[in-house]
Amino acid sequence: MSTDHLDGIPYEETTDDAYAVTAAHTFSVQRPSKGFTLLNGDCPRCRATLSVPLVSDVLRQGEPPRRRRGILRRAAGTRRSRPAPYETVRCNCRLPHSGRPENRRGCGAYWNVYVAPQEQP
Repeated sequence: MSTDHLDGIPYEETTDDAYAVTAAHTFSVQRPSKGFTLLNGDCPRCRATLSVPLVSDVLRQGEPPRRRRGILRRAAGTRRSRPAPYETVRCNCRLPHSGRPENRRGCGAYWNVYVAPQEQP
C-alpha cells in the first residue's frame, strides 16, 4: 500500500462525528464465531485498511463491578439492562504517523459505532 496519502497526517488522539458516520456506511462486519465480531474497512482519518476485533463475550460476561452508593445508580424500580452494543473503535494501522508514541498503533483516530447484537439461531 502506498503511504503517499499519509503525508501531513501526524498522530493525534482525536475523534469526529463524521468518523462514525463514515465507518457505519463503509465497514463490513464478520462474525466468525459466537461472541467475536470483526470490523473491516478504511480508517476515516488516515484511510489505512483496518481489521478491528471485538470480543463481546469477554467484555460483557458476568455481573458488572459494584459501584459506590450514589455513583451511576439506576433509577428506583428499574430492571438491570444489558449495556448498549456501542463500541469505541480506534485506528490500529501500522502505517507511519509522525509523533506517534512508541507503544501505540494507528493514527490516533477513534469513534463510537453501534454494533447490532448477533442474532441467536
